Amino acid sequence: MASSGAAANLWVLLGLGITGVLLAARRLRRPARPDHGAFVARLELLPPPQPPPPQAPHPLTGLCFTIADA
Repeated sequence: MASSGAAANLWVLLGLGITGVLLAARRLRRPARPDHGAFVARLELLPPPQPPPPQAPHPLTGLCFTIADA
């Protein structure tokens, strides 16, 4: 009777070992998700906007005009 109990324990351990190996192989084959399975809202940080280019001076700046037809 002790022999059949030991054989049953051996089969249970063998089955659990094979199941563990199969589950580990399945997990390693599957690609990892970027959030690791957590329920999180993804927040993407964008770079700050580029500053506007400097304004070019007006082409008529610095010129003096006179009114001669007055």
